[in-house]
Amino acid sequence: MFHRKVASGVPPRNQPRAKDGKGDHIGAQFLHHGGRRLPVGGDVMEDGGVDLIHMRSAGSGVRLRVLGRHKSGKTPYHDYLDAAIVITSGFANGRLELLLSPEDMDDWSATLEELAAGRDVIWLRNTEMRIEIDRQFSVPVPIVTVTDEEDSSSAVRVWLDVGHGWVDDLRQRYARVQRTWPREMVTSTRSRSFWQ
Repeated sequence: MFHRKVASGVPPRNQPRAKDGKGDHIGAQFLHHGGRRLPVGGDVMEDGGVDLIHMRSAGSGVRLRVLGRHKSGKTPYHDYLDAAIVITSGFANGRLELLLSPEDMDDWSATLEELAAGRDVIWLRNTEMRIEIDRQFSVPVPIVTVTDEEDSSSAVRVWLDVGHGWVDDLRQRYARVQRTWPREMVTSTRSRSFWQ
């Protein structure tokens, strides 16, 4: 349904597509990163990719896989992470590549606290991920909507009966990403006049 590279916090970076088209849609079993085809499977792969989000139920699923640092080394983008959101449902599928800033990761940490308190959340800026809690059952069920606001204005919404402990699972995944790619660049806070 949708497929593109989105930068959250920085301008998009052009990246070549595979000539065979594999990895260009949700049904493919590969993601592309740094010119390599990477298998989509498991929590941590040989390439070092880690799932920040992975929720599945009855043929539907949402996965946000962090693929690695955007630009390693002594650059301002050292702590930015290349990632891909993959969403599947019986009706529509989508894949978006994006760039997670350190602020996006801080926001995800705060988002997890809101989810633990049972509140609906919206995360990310250019690609919106909304998680609503369906409370009509004995076990609260997340409803995840991923919206591609910039290019296609498409959205895919999935209801995920993932059972108990899904927020704790997301917290463990967040901690794993933080351990794999710790924040290493020292940044100064922006002056108050920056925001005015």
